[in-house]
Amino acid sequence: MTDERRGLRAVLQDRAEAIQHELELLKLGGIPESEINGDKRNEELAVLRRMIDEETKLKRVIVFGTFHDVQEKGHPKNPELAERLSFLIEEFAATTLMEEWSDRKKPSFVAGYANEAVKYRNVGTPSDGEFRTLRCPPVNHPAHDGTLGYQEDAPTMNEYGPLANQESRERWMVENIEREMGDHKVGIFIVGYAHVHSICLKLKDRGFNVTAYGWLG
Repeated sequence: MTDERRGLRAVLQDRAEAIQHELELLKLGGIPESEINGDKRNEELAVLRRMIDEETKLKRVIVFGTFHDVQEKGHPKNPELAERLSFLIEEFAATTLMEEWSDRKKPSFVAGYANEAVKYRNVGTPSDGEFRTLRCPPVNHPAHDGTLGYQEDAPTMNEYGPLANQESRERWMVENIEREMGDHKVGIFIVGYAHVHSICLKLKDRGFNVTAYGWLG
């Protein structure tokens, strides 16, 4: 398989060609055309052709939701994260890794994982102003700065927010992704799991073909 055939489009094309060949064999075998036209494989072929057309015309972003700890360089699960990134890079022929990462932390494991064939871009936001999120999400932690304030007897759970700031962060990240994808056909975006659904919708609104995966270690 040549480099042009790598990625999802190649998989779809191979499947479409196989079905087309099967239908042609039916015709050569003397099966009536009316019966061939009613074969359910025609429906599958039509779907595949539509997917191939979208894969050709649209840029694709694979959104990979996880928890930020595994993105830290030196985390015990770095090898497992690398395994998943390698799989997605190969299957989709991705050429850029984009990441939600803090400007206050050292470079992530993902930053060091990139190479000449797969570029890296931190598309995260600044940490202050309209992008500032809760510093201490657990409601039963003395430093909790959320809606209820510190609740000593509360069960452990994290507050997500402030919502307006999270929305600002997502819009910023989507704009950064759009700029980065100007030079790429397929990219992978590593992001906190809580953002997956809304980020996917925002990217689709920008005209991207989007697929999402999740891994919480």
